[in-house]
Amino acid sequence: MFNTIKAPHRIKARKSHSCDYCDKLIYVGEEHEIATYSSDGEIYDWRVCDRCKPYVDEAFVNKDYSWDNGMGNQDFHDYMWSEHYDVAKQWWSAN
Repeated sequence: MFNTIKAPHRIKARKSHSCDYCDKLIYVGEEHEIATYSSDGEIYDWRVCDRCKPYVDEAFVNKDYSWDNGMGNQDFHDYMWSEHYDVAKQWWSAN
C-alpha cells in the first residue's frame, strides 16, 4: 500500500524526466503533473505527462479494473493495449 505525501499538482520541468505511465520524455519547461508517495519505506515522485493524463484518469474511473494499490507502468500499458489499441500501437510500437 502507498501513502500520499504530496498530492498531485502541476509543475514545469526544470530538467528532463520520463512519464511514469507512458515513458514519454518530459522536456525542460514542459508542464506535467507530479505527486510524491511513500511505499515500503521508500519515498518517490510519480510524474504524469499531459499526453496520457486523460487515459490515466479514464483507467481509474473504469469499473472493469481495480486499482486499489495504484496503477503502475505495466498496468497502464496493459490497460492501453486492451482499451485503446490504436493509441498504444502509435505510442509504443517500433517504427
